[in-house]
Amino acid sequence: MKKNALLLILVLTLPAKIIVSQNALNIKFEYDDSTPVKTADGFLKYPWTGNFLSAQFSEIDANLDGYDDIVVFDRFGDRLLLFLYDDNSGEYIFSPQYVPSFPVVSQWMLTADYDNDGQKDIFTYTIGGIKVFKNTSSSSLSFQQVTSPFIKSYYNNVYTNILATSVDYPGIADIDGDGDLDILVFGVLGSYVEFHRNYSMETYGTADSLLFYKESECWGFFSESDESNVINLNDCPSKDVSNDPLRHTGSTFLLFDADGDGLCDLLLGDVDYPAPCILYNNGTLEEARIDHYSFLYPDDYDNIYLFSFPVMSLIDVDKDGARDLIVSTFDPAWDKVENAKTSWLYMNYGSDEEPNFMLKTKQFLQDEMINVGAGANPCLFDYDSDGDYDLFIGNWGYCDECGYDSNMILKCSYTSQISYWENIGTPIEPQFELVSADFAALSQYGLMGLSPVFFDVDADGDADLFCGNSTGTVLFFENDNDTFLLKNVNFLEDDLSDVNYSAPCVFDLNNDGFPDFLVGNERGVLSYYENEGSGSFHLVDDFFAEIDVRDAEVSWTGFSSPAIYESNDTLLLLVGSESGRVFSFYRLKNDAVDAFLPIDGDCGLVENAFRTSPALADLNAAGYPELVLGTFSGGVTYYDGVAKQNDGLDIFTRIQNRISIFPNPASMDIVRVEIDVNFLHGVTSLYVFDVGGGLVRKQTIVDKIVDIDISDLDKGVYIISIPGYSVMPAKLIRL
Repeated sequence: MKKNALLLILVLTLPAKIIVSQNALNIKFEYDDSTPVKTADGFLKYPWTGNFLSAQFSEIDANLDGYDDIVVFDRFGDRLLLFLYDDNSGEYIFSPQYVPSFPVVSQWMLTADYDNDGQKDIFTYTIGGIKVFKNTSSSSLSFQQVTSPFIKSYYNNVYTNILATSVDYPGIADIDGDGDLDILVFGVLGSYVEFHRNYSMETYGTADSLLFYKESECWGFFSESDESNVINLNDCPSKDVSNDPLRHTGSTFLLFDADGDGLCDLLLGDVDYPAPCILYNNGTLEEARIDHYSFLYPDDYDNIYLFSFPVMSLIDVDKDGARDLIVSTFDPAWDKVENAKTSWLYMNYGSDEEPNFMLKTKQFLQDEMINVGAGANPCLFDYDSDGDYDLFIGNWGYCDECGYDSNMILKCSYTSQISYWENIGTPIEPQFELVSADFAALSQYGLMGLSPVFFDVDADGDADLFCGNSTGTVLFFENDNDTFLLKNVNFLEDDLSDVNYSAPCVFDLNNDGFPDFLVGNERGVLSYYENEGSGSFHLVDDFFAEIDVRDAEVSWTGFSSPAIYESNDTLLLLVGSESGRVFSFYRLKNDAVDAFLPIDGDCGLVENAFRTSPALADLNAAGYPELVLGTFSGGVTYYDGVAKQNDGLDIFTRIQNRISIFPNPASMDIVRVEIDVNFLHGVTSLYVFDVGGGLVRKQTIVDKIVDIDISDLDKGVYIISIPGYSVMPAKLIRL
């Protein structure tokens, strides 16, 4: 076919020299959930939510459209996830924009309309008990705290707090049928349930007050064993309970009428046990009496059995007027959670008065998220050499099994894997597809805490795999024709023997042309290993740049996890942490190796999460890095990097004349492109795509001169990309 003349417009606008203020780097990250992700079952609805691990489910009308939406509270990081109900489609839409309107909550949360105004209010933990936020929404969602600081009840001749600890999920319902909400909690000195009756209706004729009296210290006339979850009927304490042993260690309550007799029954979860107990109330509205119970609920076949410490909620998921049952784990210990499947949904095929629950899924909402169990550690790397970045996610581990040892102590085992999500989009529009949930079959090694990074250490033309892990070493898997063989369990010979949970990052920190290792760890600091140029490394600094991401209010550990991105003359260093905060630092390229300075505001990142792990790459060829951030809840979130205006400057201000193209316009078969040699750091490649994302040319760049053969290109528009160097896409237009 005869070719017409080509007009070649290579808009390869490269990053300019960055102008940085003394205490701020002008880039920020904005949450974005628009990048598609698919599995064998189709596209995920909520891929970038970050998943959840130890969650409680509640209902609230967030957008004031008359339909209750779903609020998920994940106690790992005290995270709120909001899913709006769409009446037109019957689907739920992830809507994080409503979360800032919620108050700060901690440890646990539930919603209930205590004042009967038609809007659900928030009950949550506070030190010493329960605090309440009244829903004051009119034109938009809003709340106001109405307890100071917690709910009080009258007993022992004094008003004092109703004790609910961080491992107690209280029962809140209209137990006596008078129109206001009452409260059940376990007593502090035993295994008996306290009944705190609300006298708002009796006193004021309205439910808008929280006026409680302790009516009974043995609601239902039963007790729970001090050594197990065994239930004892017709067991109440003597009047003097001061000498009773401290037995109660944590429980969850769900009050509802399970058998249609008009009385509140109790579904009771217990710490360290997978099956809640349904206790049937055969008393009266004035005096409850539990006369039988079962650990097989809702039936003998699909009964609740979730490790560990199940918490139950009633939510009308399908809006048919009958509330459905959602079961999740309440355990604050990450090593006692049956992760990846922690949201069991039982649909109600009966009525609200006489429920008939049947199990539908063990991954409600979770099956539409990127979900790698617990402890997501992402890595962005062009594994298939097609010019765009693929996504790899290591994890802390998937739960293999949970059980009890000879001393009846609950123990769970976990195995770590790496999932591989191929980028099947283009260099300007990424799209990820799950290729393997167990990349390179690493689960066979029985490891934990895998944190991957790729690097061609033996210079044979393919990238080898290095993994941090729970032991603190860095594992070396040699790439042999896409088969990864474990060659060294302690690749960095100076690995710190007393530090666990390594998180490696590879980058040429000293500008000698050889990539170095920067490794985070449980201690919360960074270790710098210099590449000696022969594939061997030695420890230079185990307190690199004096960076320490520990937060004493969270724990004595820090779990640092670094990621580095270069834009010409400036390095951006992000460090994830156990507290969830992502620390941000910058350094001019030619400065001293450890001359990183903190960035004010951490690039705008405010992440309510636990153990964050960042990965950086320019995924849309816009000249700014995107951030994929892992959390311990087993998912990842996606952030676009954008310019933050500050004194008229931005981090990646572009300049022209870094590329020379001739002839241009072009009617020849060959076009020559000249690239500033200072821009390149070793051998890399230039890629040409058609507008549909198909690769039509890959060309190695070894010098500043690149000749592109365009003789076989049909009329149309093409995209040119140089991955890894923060460049805008090139546009090749044939007229």
